[in-house]
Formats: sequence, structure tokens, C-alpha cells
Amino acid sequence: MRKYFVFSIVILVLILTGCTTSIYDEPYTNEIIDRISGPQSEVTSSDLLSLSMAEVYEREGRMTIAGKTVGQVIKESTRITMEKIEQGKQANEEREKQVALSKERTKRIKIELVKKENYPFSVQKGIYNDVIRIDYRMTNNSGKPISAFKASFTLLDAFGESIFTSGITYDEGLQKGEKVTQAYQVEVSPFTEG
Repeated sequence: MRKYFVFSIVILVLILTGCTTSIYDEPYTNEIIDRISGPQSEVTSSDLLSLSMAEVYEREGRMTIAGKTVGQVIKESTRITMEKIEQGKQANEEREKQVALSKERTKRIKIELVKKENYPFSVQKGIYNDVIRIDYRMTNNSGKPISAFKASFTLLDAFGESIFTSGITYDEGLQKGEKVTQAYQVEVSPFTEG
């Protein structure tokens, strides 16, 4: 009888330990979060990070947590994080391509500042806003004729902040090695920004 009793206890212990569920299979609730955050948690630090990001993603409207298990929330949060990383990589690659293309174009057409003059507001001279005149030179370094191009320039203040940005469209053509100087005027009104 004693052997039967010990055998029954061993079977009962085996059944009870087999019936316990992993924390990953439990519904995601605030009580679970408190349990998971404890020092005896079976959840890894990367899973805890995924859970905290899941709440951010839910606030952003990227995912819904309600009705999911801890494991499902971790899996979906990790998927969203990996997608964001991939999108960031693609954006960086695209930016690098644009920078490389811009550098290549800069080698083809060099635009340089020749002269900058300031004409301050003067009612006597008929100048009702400050005027900045910029003379710039375009040089075709491409080794072949260029029929037209677009470029942009930005005026910066003494602190490196942008005052004005404008585009240049040149459609008169530049022959191989040709240099052309042009002028551009910008009125700076105290009533406008930028």
C-alpha cells in the first residue's frame, strides 16, 4: 500500500508539472507584466524589450495587444521592429545613392560663388528691402556638352542657419569646358520668414 501511495504522488506531481503553461502562452495583461518584470522571470531581456516596444507600437496604431498571448505580442513586436530596421536600412541606402549621384553631378557641373554684394534698404535709392546679389559661375567639367540642368543653393547666416534656398534652372546649354557667369538677386524683407 505504501508503494502504491508513493507511486500515486509521483504520478500526480508529473501530471501537475506537465499541466503548467509557459508564461509565453498566457494572455497579455498588466498582472503578467508585473510577474514578467520580476527577478525570477523566465522571459529574456530581449523579450522584455519587445514587450515594452509593443506598447509603443500599440499607441502608434501599428498593432493591437488585446486578446493576444505574451508570446504573440513578443512575436508581432519583434516583426514590427525588424521591419523598421529594414526600412531604415533601405532609407540609408537610398540616401547614400542620392549623395553619390549628387557628388557625381557636382563633378560634371561646378557651380561656384564669384561675388556677393549686399544692398541695404535705402528709400533715397529706391531700394525698399535689403537686397543680396550673388554672382555665380557654372563650369561644364563633364567632357561633353550639356543641354540643361537644375541646381539649388542655400544662403546661410553667420550661425550656419538657412536664410534662403532657391533653385537654378539653366537651359541655354554648356559646351565642354565652358564657363558661364550669372547673377541672382534676393530681396530680404523684414516681414517675411526664410
